[in-house]
Amino acid sequence: TAGRFTKEEDAKLMSALENALENRKGEVKTLEDARAALRGERVEGTVPDKATWKGWVRFVWDEVVLACPGRSRESVYSRGRRLLQDTKRGAWTSSEIARIKELVDANRAAGMAQIQWTEIGRELARPASACRDIFRHKMQHHAAAALALASQMPPAAMPVAAPLLSPAAGP
Repeated sequence: TAGRFTKEEDAKLMSALENALENRKGEVKTLEDARAALRGERVEGTVPDKATWKGWVRFVWDEVVLACPGRSRESVYSRGRRLLQDTKRGAWTSSEIARIKELVDANRAAGMAQIQWTEIGRELARPASACRDIFRHKMQHHAAAALALASQMPPAAMPVAAPLLSPAAGP
């Protein structure tokens, strides 16, 4: 199955997560520690070592994937982490989208090698992956709209680019 998760799939995924956590509640201090781990956070002092913790998290997600037939492990994991995050959900406002663009532009102007989606998500109280996805979607949509508009312009109305000269050609 491709595309967005349905409400029914979300409910199945969350139910499978809760069942997996309930079945292993003796293996961690609290269920909130377990939820934090499944969101990708490391909770100190919960299990003996990092390798054991990673194995436990992987085992829980493997169990959840079985409850979502037709979905890849990666898509179930990504969707589950979004559902577990205590962040705003729902429609994006134009001011949120504008703020994402400002923050991305600031990241680029600062010469950062990668856009800091975690920080952007934290500022907007949205999942980092949702911020990245909406930015990419809106930028692709904007670029496609600009191309469509340009293709509708008569040739005489299109801006003229300066001719390219090779360094050897001279004026």
